[in-house]
Amino acid sequence: MLRIKSKQRLLIELQNVDSAISQLEMQWLQDQKQIIVLSENLKIYEAQLASIQAITKIDRQRLEQSTNAMHAWQERWHKITTEINQFNQLAIAQVDKISYLGQQINNLEQRLDKLNAELQRLDDKTLPQELVQLEWQQANCQQLLTQARESLAIVTVQLHELRANQAKGIKQRDGLTAELQELQVNHAALVALQQAAVGSEAGSSIIKFIEDNELNKIPTLAETISLDPKWHLALETVLGPILHAYCVESIDQYAVSLNAVTTGPLQLFETDDTGYTDTTIPSSLQMLVTSSCSLTTLLGHTEIASNLTEALERRFGLNPQQFLVTPEGICVGRNWLKIPSINNC
Repeated sequence: MLRIKSKQRLLIELQNVDSAISQLEMQWLQDQKQIIVLSENLKIYEAQLASIQAITKIDRQRLEQSTNAMHAWQERWHKITTEINQFNQLAIAQVDKISYLGQQINNLEQRLDKLNAELQRLDDKTLPQELVQLEWQQANCQQLLTQARESLAIVTVQLHELRANQAKGIKQRDGLTAELQELQVNHAALVALQQAAVGSEAGSSIIKFIEDNELNKIPTLAETISLDPKWHLALETVLGPILHAYCVESIDQYAVSLNAVTTGPLQLFETDDTGYTDTTIPSSLQMLVTSSCSLTTLLGHTEIASNLTEALERRFGLNPQQFLVTPEGICVGRNWLKIPSINNC
């Protein structure tokens, strides 16, 4: 009887062991699947880290350039302020001098009138000589007053010019400050992304492609573009990541080496597009942009509107491939509207 109970107990324990082994095998399979998913995610993160590092390098250079430009404008601003203060002091001195000379003329005229009155009463030979001397002094003071007024007019013109340059300098300084702040925000965001990816190995395929083809020595599309700062946000909204594309003569010359690039992001843009014959719209965003690259394929069908109200009024006259963009980066198509997020800026 004891042997039977012992055998039954052993059978139960054996079943429990088999069940535990089955659970462990299922857990092992789940862990294998999780390892595969993590490996794929790791490859994606590695590629993204490589792109982030390349973009960070470019933005760091732009940040340094903007910082240097800001320092140069600060020095020029200090120089203009110093010159304005000097001209203000000179103008005050000229005004005081004119006031003084005017007072002297009044005094001499009063004295001349008094002497003329005495001359009519008295028959003194010295009075005509004194009268001539006073008239000479009056003419001399009048000449000095005229010269002082002419000097004041010149100083006033120069002061207006300096104030106009000062206003222009303030506007340019504010533009540089805004651009510097924008670059600092973008740089901080890229640094945060790069720090988040610390610990993973860099995407070797993209880095090798960039170094082998010396793409880091050629400008990006953003570096070839200049336009009114009022439309910066509109351009960034329309072009987006393609602004970071490397400008190359032909994409075909990289056809072989591109096969080694397994993941992105990576952008290339051809500088010459003479084979494209489509007509650019006169009111397109491209007409506001100055660039060494042909931007017809990117901006030729993007029209500009001064505000959202105008864009909504004009949208029904658009073709399917056209849309309107405002200075705030709001895009309006024939039957759609898109407002950019902070990240797009």
